[in-house]
Amino acid sequence: MKPISRFRTAAVAAPLALSLLLQGCTGTNPIKDVERVFTGIPTEERPGMTEEQRRLVRLAAESERIRGQALLGGAVVGGVLGALICEDTLSLCTAGVAVGGATIGYFAGYYFAKKKEDAEAEQKGIQASIDGANSSLSFYQARADASAAVVRQARARISRLNESSLATEAQRKAYAMEVETMEEDRDRIGGMVSQLSADITFMEAEIDGRQSFANEDTSDLEEQKVALEKINNRMREQLKNMNAELDRVPEEVTS
Repeated sequence: MKPISRFRTAAVAAPLALSLLLQGCTGTNPIKDVERVFTGIPTEERPGMTEEQRRLVRLAAESERIRGQALLGGAVVGGVLGALICEDTLSLCTAGVAVGGATIGYFAGYYFAKKKEDAEAEQKGIQASIDGANSSLSFYQARADASAAVVRQARARISRLNESSLATEAQRKAYAMEVETMEEDRDRIGGMVSQLSADITFMEAEIDGRQSFANEDTSDLEEQKVALEKINNRMREQLKNMNAELDRVPEEVTS
């Protein structure tokens, strides 16, 4: 039996949901400084980076730019979902969708940005979502490939450094500087994993809303969600592997 959709609680939670939605419609931006939201993910190149590391930096910077632009309008996720799925912006449908999307917060990434654009252009059809999911697959596949290349390099580099002499302070300091760059690579991968995870959450809410309130066939979109989940699992494994490589760095380097 299919579980009861969380959107079907709309009748109970409608007042709260509607207030959330209307908050999103006022044009105010609850995020005072979008740049500060993302300072945890490094987007600057360092001297001595490999081409693979520089590519990861460029992709991470693009991800952050897209995410920041998506948030500049003060978008509330439930409001975007309601605009995509519902006919009337003050309907029970809109209130229910707002409840479903409220928990996603401000962390959705590329797919959310595409859907916000669609909502603003009044492109509500599911085909626009399918197209957005297709481009999201390419977007995140590029980041998964770049992450994998950087993790492979880190593994080989740490192995070589661990086999070399660390007799002098200068050698240990040089190793430590490389480790700092690798840690930033790890943070870039982690940031993009979080972005993709949030996009998948948004897509799940959209699928649920389209099924519950628009009675649409979402099978194609569900297949794309599964494909994105596979990329997400791959990137999570890369993040785990990068942490494992950093754990191999000698304490005399990190202390």
